[in-house]
Amino acid sequence: MARRITLPAPSEADVIQDRLYAIRTLLPATLSPQQFLIMSMIAELTLGCGVKQRALSYAEIANGIWAKDGTPVHAGVGMTRTAVTAIIEHLCEARLLYRDRTYATRRGANSRYRYAIGWKAVDTRITTLISERSETRDAINTAYILNTQGGPRDAVL
Repeated sequence: MARRITLPAPSEADVIQDRLYAIRTLLPATLSPQQFLIMSMIAELTLGCGVKQRALSYAEIANGIWAKDGTPVHAGVGMTRTAVTAIIEHLCEARLLYRDRTYATRRGANSRYRYAIGWKAVDTRITTLISERSETRDAINTAYILNTQGGPRDAVL
């Protein structure tokens, strides 16, 4: 008699870990290095902290987040604010990032944007990349088999 094996449902931590892995390993092939830096920083600050969205200013993304005592909390991407602005605009147009403006509650404070990763677009890019890689792998395997086994010219009809 066959024994039935039940697999546990993936926990939320497993799902978060899988998504961070997908961003770190598969998205660099479809994004520029600067876009990837910004996407991975926002992913770490949202998924890594267990929240779906996070309020950040352009300066925090560019220069990093610092505690009041001067210790760094998270390193920035090391780009200028204008470069960060342009890249975020591009990522939002591609629906890889979603942003919502939050207004400053104190007078003189900078307004921020709340960022969330557009998982539908990310998953679509990753699925497309995986299918392209598997098609390429299949074509390479077929060419290898044809070359090592004599190919169709030696086939017996």
